[in-house]
Amino acid sequence: MRPVLRRARQRRPTEVLILSGMTSMASLACLALYLWPLTPKAPTRLDLAFAGVAGALTLGLWTVRRVPRVALHAMVIIWLIGITLGVLFAPNPQGAAGTGVTYTWTLLYTSYFFSERAARAYAATTAVVYLAASLARPYQGVVATWAIVTITCVVGCELLLSMLRQLRVAALHDNLTGQRNRAALVQQGADAIRTGRRRDRPLTVVLLDLDHFKQINDERGHAAGDAVLQHVAQHWTSRLRAGDTLYRAGGDEFVLLLPDTREEQAEGLLHRLRDGSPTAWCFGLAEVRADDDLDDALARADRRLYAAKSLRPPPPLPAPRKPHPWEQVPG
Repeated sequence: MRPVLRRARQRRPTEVLILSGMTSMASLACLALYLWPLTPKAPTRLDLAFAGVAGALTLGLWTVRRVPRVALHAMVIIWLIGITLGVLFAPNPQGAAGTGVTYTWTLLYTSYFFSERAARAYAATTAVVYLAASLARPYQGVVATWAIVTITCVVGCELLLSMLRQLRVAALHDNLTGQRNRAALVQQGADAIRTGRRRDRPLTVVLLDLDHFKQINDERGHAAGDAVLQHVAQHWTSRLRAGDTLYRAGGDEFVLLLPDTREEQAEGLLHRLRDGSPTAWCFGLAEVRADDDLDDALARADRRLYAAKSLRPPPPLPAPRKPHPWEQVPG
């Protein structure tokens, strides 16, 4: 049973697990308010209804095998409606203010898992409906409470969006060369293949490997090797077309995605990239076939790269090392 449950959890995306946790906590909190009301005027029937709705949402998230994106948006909207009703029917100002603070849960969730445009739309909608619910039952300091909660939500969401933007850039880029990394290749390569098939356009994948890069590191040091990687990556990107994308797959190996490009067109582009290159390199390429995924195309390109490596000239012999003065034997 445990392996089955573990596999079931792994099939659910993180945004579904987090939302199910939020709805389950809301269900338990509303059930506690129904059983132990804070004041005699507390809306216990509404608390019970909220507990039932939140419990049903939790059950749905855990039992449905696949949750479409639109369903997540629908659940967020239901969550916002529930908070707004809680503010509107709160028994006292303290209850309205405390309920309004829970808007931050929803806005932080949308900032992390939804697009920036959607997150800002939810933040603006929240500010409007929260103000309307507060003014519907005015009390002393209602505007100040609304302003504090709203500013906290909006500023917190903007800070989270900014940090996530920086983290996503860092996670998908190589620190040394500034090019996209292997993680970006896996994500964007699959997207490029789907786009090419949908539009019935060709896509060619190219593996690039520097000649005798280990010898550069051994003889001149790793700083010199890093400089070579930086210079050759800059050389390639300065000569690529607008839609072409370069990735550093690891070490001295790079990958090029060339959309709208046949193999013969790619070979012509690669020969142009060799002009003025700061170091020698070889390549293997493969045009994506109808039944290929990214790994299939890369495997064929790797076989052609291996064949190209076998034809490249051997590395030059290292220059003889001059002995240090203390190593010289007197004549």
